[in-house]
Parts: sequence; structure tokens; C-alpha cells
Amino acid sequence: MNRLITSDLKRLLTPADFLEEASRIAGRSDFGDDAFREPLAIAWSSLNGEARLNETGRQMFAAWVLFRLVTRLRVQALLEARPEISEVPIERPLFIVGMPRTGTTLLHNLLSLDPRSRPFTYRELRYPCTPNAGEMASESLARQEEAVPGFRAIHAMEVEGPHECEHLKLNDFDSRFFDLHAHVPTYTAWFERHDATQTYRNLRRQYQAILGRETDRRLLLKSVFHVDNFDVVLDVFPDARFIMTHRSPVEVVGSTSSMRLALRRSASDRVDVEEVGRITLDSLARGMELAMEARGAADPVRLFDLRYEQFVADPVGSIRRIYAHFGFDYSASFDRGMEEYLRANPKNKHGTHRYAVEDFGLSRASVEARFADYVDRFLS
Repeated sequence: MNRLITSDLKRLLTPADFLEEASRIAGRSDFGDDAFREPLAIAWSSLNGEARLNETGRQMFAAWVLFRLVTRLRVQALLEARPEISEVPIERPLFIVGMPRTGTTLLHNLLSLDPRSRPFTYRELRYPCTPNAGEMASESLARQEEAVPGFRAIHAMEVEGPHECEHLKLNDFDSRFFDLHAHVPTYTAWFERHDATQTYRNLRRQYQAILGRETDRRLLLKSVFHVDNFDVVLDVFPDARFIMTHRSPVEVVGSTSSMRLALRRSASDRVDVEEVGRITLDSLARGMELAMEARGAADPVRLFDLRYEQFVADPVGSIRRIYAHFGFDYSASFDRGMEEYLRANPKNKHGTHRYAVEDFGLSRASVEARFADYVDRFLS
């Protein structure tokens, strides 16, 4: 359990209990805007009433909720102490978006090697404004591997490696992470109908808090969950650039279902495998449908589409094409850094991830039918 959390988690039964305990730990009670309170209440109710958590799962989510509230308090304290943070410029950030398992992690790792890029690390995102963040991040990754053996074969993470900015959205309790880790249909229904604008405004402020005065490099961001709110991202970051990755939806749904199953089994002894397949198919298809619709409002110059097969066949050449599209400077040292990284990190370095949509009660035909418009637009 996270050493930040020293509470008796069993006595925390309601959102009010968590708010009170978080305030005690952080020594303050100003959580900022109130938009997080509704999803917090819905998530906790759904986790306890629908998720069929085992004791390990309940303790895990209780620690998670408490930690997120403490983090929120600490971020808010920094923002209040340093109001100039709201003036930190975020100009023309580069977002990596797309469905999970489409090469976004490799792309993120390679782009992060450019000295002109400023990615956020796992440590910064998981533990913003937290003392001993590096040590705690190391412990967190060790716990992840213990809870889900072999997870590194699915999604490898490093303390000082670039990571998903989705962690910061969790401080607003507005994230697909909840239904990735547990059966929470009531929360999922809320997530799919709510307006995420305030969450993304807060996300921008958290980016500013982490950056501080370090604004001389191009901010590099990645989350596979931005597709659910692509219209909001376009609104809150009006000068952003985007790389959208694409892969056969049969592969994406199979791989993501396998990851969701592994995560859910770490918290529950009663996981419905076919339900995992259904929600994976529905959530991925819905997110991409929304993203495809929202893209119509964006200048095509701000978008670069990258097919998975082309990227893995020639990663360095693909990145050269990305840089040419956006007019970024490309250096020989960046080129060498990528070549060295690829030699040191061959595919399946941490093990092989095996999956098939049929394992989850789905068929290739049903997945292809649901993604027909997507395939026609990006993969034909």
C-alpha cells in the first residue's frame, strides 16, 4: 500500500469520510472547484455496489481514492501559493492520441528522446506536489507488477520514463481508468454523458504546475483516453498539434480486452470475461466515433495520422514524416538516440502479450462491423 496512506482504510465508508481523512493528511481542506464531487460519489458507490471487489480490491480502491484527494489538495495548495502558475504558457503542445494498443507508447518514448521535447514522466504525473515522489513511484510500479504479474509485457513503465497524462485527470475522478480496472456500469454511464470541460481546464492548470518556468521546450503529451473528449481537447488547447495512431480494431479490441481482464482480476474474484469484451468494444468504438466527428472542426494541418503497421516497420522514418508535416527541426542526435533506443528495446523485451477477440465472446466480423466507418476512413 502507498506509504502516503497511513489511515485505517476500512473505516472510510463514504465520500465524506475520504474528504475528511484527506484533509487531515494534507493539513488543509480547500479542494478547489467542486466538479470532482459528483464523479467521486458515483465512482465510490459503483465500486462498492457493482464491482464485486474482493478485500484486496476494496483496499486498493480506497487507497487510490484517498491518495487522489490528498494529491488534489496539494496541487491546489501550490496553485494558491503561486498564482503566477496560471500564466505559464502552453503553446502548440503535441498530443499523441488514438486507441490503446496502437503504438502510442513506443511513439511517445521515441519522441521523448528529442532534446526539444518536454514529456511528463511517470513520477511527475503519478505524484505531482508529493514529497519523495521518486521513491514512491518506484514502489508504485513494484506493487503494480506484484498485483498483476506480467503486466510489463502488456504495458511497460519506468519511473523517469514518459507516461500518460491520464493520471492527472484522476485527480478530478473523471477517467476511463475506473471502468478499465473494475465493473462500474453506473460510473461508466455518467462518464459517457458528462461535460469534461472543467476536467480539461484543471488538466491544463496541472500541466502548468508541473512545468513551472520550464517553457523552452515543446510539451509532449499522450493519453489513449483523449479520444472520448477530443472536442474538449480542441477547445481547451486551441493551438495543439495531434498525432493520431491507427491499427486494425480486431487487434486493438483483443489486446485492450486482455489488459482490462488482467487489471480487473487484480481487484475481483468474479470477473465476467464476456462483459470485459463487450465494454471494451463499446467504449473503444464510441470513443473513436466521437473523435472522428470532432476532427471535422480541426485544421488538417494540425493532425497527422499514423498507421501502426507503417510505424512498427519504420519507426524512425515515420517520425521524420511527422516532423516534416509539422515543420519541426530534426537533428542528427535525435536520430541516433532513436536508433540506440530501438536496439536496446526490441519488441517483446518484457515478454509476449497474447490475446484474441474470440477469448472474450466476440468475433472478428462483429468487431469489423462496429468499426466499419473507421476502417474505411483510416485503414483502407
